[in-house]
Amino acid sequence: MSGERVYTVVYGRRPNEEKVRTTDELDAVLDQANTEAAAAGRPSVVYILTDRGAQAPFLGLGVGREFSYLTYGGQHAPGDLDGGVPPAWYTSGARGELPAGRAVRVQAARDAAREFLVTGERPTNVEWVYGE
Repeated sequence: MSGERVYTVVYGRRPNEEKVRTTDELDAVLDQANTEAAAAGRPSVVYILTDRGAQAPFLGLGVGREFSYLTYGGQHAPGDLDGGVPPAWYTSGARGELPAGRAVRVQAARDAAREFLVTGERPTNVEWVYGE
């Protein structure tokens, strides 16, 4: 079908790149990324990239924990599930930390990822703030 959006989902240490077009395909990739991150004991970042070039919006979310986080460009979704401790996440094997107060429910992150896939725009199911 012409005009169909294709997104690239990037995750894991290698990193893996998967093309997705539907929310079912996205869910399958997120399930795989979560399983790998949890099994390795390395909570990881998944990036969902549009096919609109380097300056296009992207969505990042955390997998491999009992909570997640979201980032859209320089904006984060605030949350309180991290107990006030900056959680560590891995991107392509490199460890980094987010500020405390950014942990959101896994379901909220998944819903945001699905909305981003459908619209290509910043998800509306969470509040967004600019990062520090």
